[in-house]
Amino acid sequence: MLARAWVVVLVAGLFALAGCGPAKLEVNSTATIDPNDYKMIGLQKQSQPQKVTIEVDATEPVNVYVIDSSKEAGFPDLSPDKQAETAKYGKKLGVKKDSLTADVPENAEVTVAIGGATKKTDVKISISNRK
Repeated sequence: MLARAWVVVLVAGLFALAGCGPAKLEVNSTATIDPNDYKMIGLQKQSQPQKVTIEVDATEPVNVYVIDSSKEAGFPDLSPDKQAETAKYGKKLGVKKDSLTADVPENAEVTVAIGGATKKTDVKISISNRK
């Protein structure tokens, strides 16, 4: 009888832990980006804060921004200074092979913007919230 009670407590504990933390995020993509254009990747909001890592491998230097999704419209048309100001959660400028880690608060909808190269470029993109 005592063993059965422990099993019930253990199973209830496992169900409680299953709901903890943000959902797994795994985005892998390749893109060819025209000069001064951007690849925009929207990420769903999570009920928990999360650490998002963006890895890029590009043939030409690109800019990587993590912005609030509400600022996505018109972002490519902003001046570089205004783009940098909009990057609320993080940015890296002029990178070919690098990573950026951004702390995203709970319930925040963010967009990853990659581009701004001076030449047409091929980019491999990996986005995750793995630890």
